[in-house]
Amino acid sequence: MADVFSHASGDPSGLQIIDPVLSNVARQFTPHGFVYDAICSPQPVEMNIGQYPVFELASFFRSAGENNNVADDATTPLIDIKYSTEFYHCYDYRLKTRLTNKELLQVNPALRLEISKLKALLSNMASEREIRLASALQYTGKSGGQLTLKGFAPEHKWDTGKEGQSALTTIQKDVQKAKREVYKQTGVLPNTLVITQAIAEAIAADPIVIEQLKYQIGVEMIEFGNASLPAKLWGLDIVCATGALQNLNAKGAATTNLQEIWGNTARVLYVNKAASWGEPTIAYSFRGKVASNPSTGIPTGTITQSEPDGNGSWAVVDRWVEPDPPAQNIRAWECVDEHIVAPELGIEIEEVLSEP
Repeated sequence: MADVFSHASGDPSGLQIIDPVLSNVARQFTPHGFVYDAICSPQPVEMNIGQYPVFELASFFRSAGENNNVADDATTPLIDIKYSTEFYHCYDYRLKTRLTNKELLQVNPALRLEISKLKALLSNMASEREIRLASALQYTGKSGGQLTLKGFAPEHKWDTGKEGQSALTTIQKDVQKAKREVYKQTGVLPNTLVITQAIAEAIAADPIVIEQLKYQIGVEMIEFGNASLPAKLWGLDIVCATGALQNLNAKGAATTNLQEIWGNTARVLYVNKAASWGEPTIAYSFRGKVASNPSTGIPTGTITQSEPDGNGSWAVVDRWVEPDPPAQNIRAWECVDEHIVAPELGIEIEEVLSEP
């Protein structure tokens, strides 16, 4: 195995890989499988703080006791359409990484250090977006939760089904209950089921589901998990966050503790992929502007720089050079609000697995 000197020791040779045989080999784990874009409809906005109208549901559904059958000389009954306004607020989120001048001068190309640092930077930004969205898609009684419909526990855990004991699981029944709860409140049937890899495997291994799908995709394929589940199940698009993990250990800890960002809960949602004015959808990604003062290129010899506007973009990556410490900084910056605009259009089926 090649000798690698520790960069943390301060030895500049730590930037060098001594054995050139390993120049085409590396190990790099990264999170993936984020489902943010499949749930949040993007909504560009001119101002980072603003309002949108919320029309009262009761104004559009006929109330009991109303009668529009009137005499020819009677006054026409009046229907009032009530509305209020709610706020969105696009916040700034920023992270940066650094390449020192010595690293740029001494680093072995085999490390691909600049690409790796940028990839880690963007992965962290994407993870943060995913964490914020998963937190918001919970009942209001939970930290960060914005859903107004209270979740419920499954009748039986989804991973307890065994051949010949199919009555132990009620996955479809639980999902249909969730769909019905949303429908009763809004008149809209959910169309999306958000699950994790472990939940997908439990569904695929359930004896009832195998019976339902074996003539469609085959028993052997089902047993391998979410890759074999159909794109649509029980009238819902299957959205599986496979690989979207976060480290629950504190920064700098010697070990990692990777856990699913979406937890042990299945979300049943209505997602309108072509959402427009007045059309409901569970969430918008309101996207403001990072700044309004343009900056181009990499200013050299300066400690600070003008903030970029990215041509009015909601997310940019920019660079600048500092003389002390002598380094090149790479920054990712976005201005966004993952806002649950229709909190009645989602519900959780909580803790669906006996083991997370």
